[in-house]
Amino acid sequence: MNIGLYGRTADENNVPYIKQLIDELRFKECELFIYEPYLQLLKSIIPFDFQIKTFTEESEIKGKLDYFFSIGGDGTLLSSVPIIRDSQIPIIGLNIGRLGFLSSISKDEITPAIEALMSSKYHLDKRTLICATNNDNVFGDQNFGLNEFTVNKLDTSAMMMIEIELNNNFFSNYWADGLIISTPTGSTAYSLSCGGPVITPQCSNFVITPIAPHSLSVRPVVISDQDVIKIRVKSRSKRFLASLDSNFVNITTEAEFEIRKADFNLNLIRLTKLDYMSTLRSKLLWGSDARNTIKFAN
Repeated sequence: MNIGLYGRTADENNVPYIKQLIDELRFKECELFIYEPYLQLLKSIIPFDFQIKTFTEESEIKGKLDYFFSIGGDGTLLSSVPIIRDSQIPIIGLNIGRLGFLSSISKDEITPAIEALMSSKYHLDKRTLICATNNDNVFGDQNFGLNEFTVNKLDTSAMMMIEIELNNNFFSNYWADGLIISTPTGSTAYSLSCGGPVITPQCSNFVITPIAPHSLSVRPVVISDQDVIKIRVKSRSKRFLASLDSNFVNITTEAEFEIRKADFNLNLIRLTKLDYMSTLRSKLLWGSDARNTIKFAN
């Protein structure tokens, strides 16, 4: 079995867990493919006495890997999406970061996670990706994201006026500091912090969420992921920031974006014992209330 390992940092405090993962995969006679920049970091803290294959882009792993480990937090997993692209390689996140909403495997679950992979005892969540095209092709061939597309102010300048069209029909003008268009996966990220709703991953929707809107009548809107969204930005300021997850670019008021559902999904591995609602409760303390512990008399 061929396993890919991807990470961005190598903290000495997490060395025992990274080493445990590598040792147990080798014990299972797995062939390891490690992201080249990550391997260089690991070599300074972990001795490698065996042959390792490396990769830096999708073409080097497409059709070759059975599973892909993202080692870090949710930001690490998001940054691996442009590498996995449309290869359909199932990805599992080992959380050695902070919250770990997407990277749901904790440090003490390494052994059962590997056993689950070896015996195919897991669920495969097909997560929708969002795609953004632009008249200047500012995102190049990495024009997709798992969480969201955003436009933001670059500084403390005047607010933005963001014009939105849905399926070539005028929808609304937003006077705000920015705008988020999120997938169901991204509904628990930036959109949630700006008052957007939580949408379960199986829903076929996007969420349009304004950032600090200057209107009492503007609220987040849930739309179909079959809709095509066009965005134009106007303001006294001339430069703004557009992003797809952690991929940021500077744009001008002449820029226009077309946002739609990507034509491929991300295969996110979820262990059998986990489900989306239990993750909401444990990670975001969803529904947490001291009154829930009260036992009522019959």
